[in-house]
Amino acid sequence: YSTKQADPFSFTSNQAALSLSKTAAVGVYVERRFMLSENSAYGVAVAIPTKMGNFGVQANYSGFKNFNESKIGLAYGRSLGSKLSIGAQFNYYSYQIPQYQNASAINFEGGVILHLTDKLNAGLHVYNPVGGDLGKSGDEKLAAAYKLGVGYDASEDFFAAVEVLKEENKSIN
Repeated sequence: YSTKQADPFSFTSNQAALSLSKTAAVGVYVERRFMLSENSAYGVAVAIPTKMGNFGVQANYSGFKNFNESKIGLAYGRSLGSKLSIGAQFNYYSYQIPQYQNASAINFEGGVILHLTDKLNAGLHVYNPVGGDLGKSGDEKLAAAYKLGVGYDASEDFFAAVEVLKEENKSIN
């Protein structure tokens, strides 16, 4: 929700942010919580601006050999004038638990950002709004999630934001 703090990972939260990319960029993220390999998380995001709109590629992996989940996504974002940006992303999500279950699903997500002023932006993001079963058994479902947020660029170096998340069958966060 910032026009001044955009980076390659911005679109992973709301695909409309991809419209702010001016140059091609790559971001890499690696985390190992508590120095345990079982808690490892890896991510990469690529933003590619074009005259027809901007494209993004996202890949995430977390876990270890006994449990892991991954997501690969292809995104598109563009501006519709100076006050509105839109974006969408298609994903392949999977998780693996050896000797128990593997499951995967194809889903989509999208977002809108309103540029209310030069410093104030508001947005809406939806993840997997139509639901979908994980795997062939249909026992598990990939949850839908909705986010509403506001961001304020106080200066070139300071940005503040607030976001409300509602995930299916869970309390508001």
